[in-house]
Amino acid sequence: MNRFSFFSILFLGLFIFTSCGDSSVDEETGLANNFHIEGQITGAANQKLKIEAQSQQGVIQVAQTVTDASGNFELDGNIPGMGIYSLSLGENGKNAVVIPMDVDDQVVLKATKETFAITPAFSGTKWAKPLTKYMQLFSDFAKKQMEQMPKITDQEKQMALFAQLKKPILQFSQKQIRKDPGNPVNIILVNLIMPSQETGFADWDPANLDDLRSMETAFQRNYADSPITGMLSQQIAAIDSQYQSYQQTSSGTMAASEIALKNPAEQNCVYPI
Repeated sequence: MNRFSFFSILFLGLFIFTSCGDSSVDEETGLANNFHIEGQITGAANQKLKIEAQSQQGVIQVAQTVTDASGNFELDGNIPGMGIYSLSLGENGKNAVVIPMDVDDQVVLKATKETFAITPAFSGTKWAKPLTKYMQLFSDFAKKQMEQMPKITDQEKQMALFAQLKKPILQFSQKQIRKDPGNPVNIILVNLIMPSQETGFADWDPANLDDLRSMETAFQRNYADSPITGMLSQQIAAIDSQYQSYQQTSSGTMAASEIALKNPAEQNCVYPI
């Protein structure tokens, strides 16, 4: 069960162009390479490494390469702008990590074959350090959840434990968004400060709404043409409206499903955090 939020925040990259190779211009598409990723994945010799994007037409490949005998690689390609991209290793599409890449990013990745999709280390961009930290915290949260949750059968106690285990990653996300509301990494972290599906606004910190608005303002300033910015604005407006409705109810006990998301299927989001 995904207890984190009403909204799954892998936004759609609506107009992704495919490009691969290590030259400055892709011969097939004629598009100039505008991002670069390099690094080493220890233990992953001669493995395919590819970047993909989600679109309304399905998965679209952006670029791919093959690691050398030591797991070293370089990957160049073209993207239309800031967005969420999936970097996968090998033939198993689930062995992937989500990154909030932007035009002109120069990314360095260090990992082992075993930690690639769990706790990779990124550097070279403004989103690299917070994403690395987030993935470390999330890995720790997931491990503790798997170890401790099955030992508790009482639902209320489960929810209390879940909230306790989630606190470090929630506090990190709040701090990061407040410190740097325009950072692309926030489109991954934002799930953590949205209302939970189980409890709605009952245990939600309304200060999160101010953080969401700050993030929206920064994205409108920095990424006005991105589809992500438009979808973010729609989601924040929905939360704002529904929170006002929640406050106006005399009992304050309206069902979470009524207070929160009227129709989740209408949201253009496909990836659960």
